[in-house]
Amino acid sequence: MDHPGPTDAPVTGRTDTTPPPTPARGAPAPPTPRAALVALVVAGLSFALLPPLFPHDSALPGVAGAAATATTAWTVSHLFGMIALITLPLGVYGIRPALGRGGGVAAALVAAGAGLALPYYGGETFGAAAVAELVVRTGDAGLVDGIAAIRWGLLPAAFLTGGMLLLAIGGVLLARSVRRGGATPGWAGVPLATGLVLFVPQFFAPPGVRIAHGLLLLAGCILLARAARGRSTG
Repeated sequence: MDHPGPTDAPVTGRTDTTPPPTPARGAPAPPTPRAALVALVVAGLSFALLPPLFPHDSALPGVAGAAATATTAWTVSHLFGMIALITLPLGVYGIRPALGRGGGVAAALVAAGAGLALPYYGGETFGAAAVAELVVRTGDAGLVDGIAAIRWGLLPAAFLTGGMLLLAIGGVLLARSVRRGGATPGWAGVPLATGLVLFVPQFFAPPGVRIAHGLLLLAGCILLARAARGRSTG
C-alpha cells in the first residue's frame, strides 16, 4: 500500500507573511484616532496654562519663597504640567499612522522622557508644597532647605534632566517623521520640537518668556494635530 508523502497532504491554508505595501508618499494614511488628536490639544492647553498660573515668587529665598510654594496656584500649575506630560505621549503615539519613517522611535522617546520627568513634577507638586506649608505654619526658615532638596537634589535633577533630554530628542525625530510622512505643511512638527528642546532653558527665563514658551507648545500641539488629521483624510 502506498503511503502519502509530505507532498501529498492536502493544503488547508497558507499564511501570507508578505508585509502590506507601504503607502506612497502623499497617499492618504490610515485614519488618525480622534482620541489622539484630543490628547494633543489637551497637552498643548496644559502646557500653556502652567506658566501664567505658576507663582514665580517661589524663586524668592527663605520664607517668602516658601509662602509662594505653599499656594494653591503652585499645586494647580504643576498639575497642568503633569497632565501635559501624560497626554503628550498618548497623542504622539496615536498619530503614528500619519507619520513617516522614525515615527515609532519618536513616540517611544517622548513617552520615555515624559515618564522620567513625571516623578519630578510629582515631587514638586506634593512634596515641596507640603514642606512649604510646614515652613509657613511654623515659621522655621531652616526647613526651606527641604524644599531645595526636593527640587534640586541630585536624583530629582537627574530624572528631570534625563526626561527633558529624551523629550527634546523625541521632538526632533518627530518633526523629521512628520515631514517624511507627507504632512502639510511639512514643518508642522517644528514648533513642538522647538518647544521641547527649549524646555530646560525656559526654567531659568523670566515669566514673560516662560508664558511665550507655553504658547509655543500649545501652537505646536495644535498644528501637529491638524497636520495628522489632514494627512489621514487627504
